[in-house]
Amino acid sequence: QFQIFSCNFLLFHKFNYINNFLACCHKFVLLFVDGDIYDGDWVSDKASGYGTYFHNNGAKYEGSWLDDQQHGYGVEVWIDGSRYEGNYDMGKKSGKGKYVWRDGSYYDGDWLDNKITGRGKYVWSDGRKYEGDWLNNQMHGRGKY
Repeated sequence: QFQIFSCNFLLFHKFNYINNFLACCHKFVLLFVDGDIYDGDWVSDKASGYGTYFHNNGAKYEGSWLDDQQHGYGVEVWIDGSRYEGNYDMGKKSGKGKYVWRDGSYYDGDWLDNKITGRGKYVWSDGRKYEGDWLNNQMHGRGKY
C-alpha cells in the first residue's frame, strides 16, 4: 500500500521495518502507491494531529486528524473549485461549516454526518437565498426564502 515513507529526513522502503519507529515519530510524509500523499503528524501508527492529504486527482484536505480520520477543523478543496471549510467528526462534516460550489453558490451552517442538518443559510449563485432549518440536505421546518 505504501511506496516511500519519510520521517525526519530518513527514507524507508518497507513499512514493516519501521512499525516500532512510527510509534514515536511525530511528523512524516507518506507517498501511497496510487500517488496520494499525506504530510503531517503521526501518532501510534495513525495520522493524528495536523496534516495535509493530497489526492492524486488534485483534491486536497488540510487540517486536524484523529486516528486516520479528518477530525476537528479543516479545509477540503476539490479540483472543480468546490470547497468546504469547517468541522469534521471522524471523517464526516459535522458541526459548523461552509461549503462553496464551483458556481459560487454556498451553504453556511450546521452539518451532521456529512449532511446539511440544523440551521443554516444557502445562497444561490443568482443571489436568491434561504435561511432556516435543514434536515438531510433539504429545507425543512422554519425558514425564510
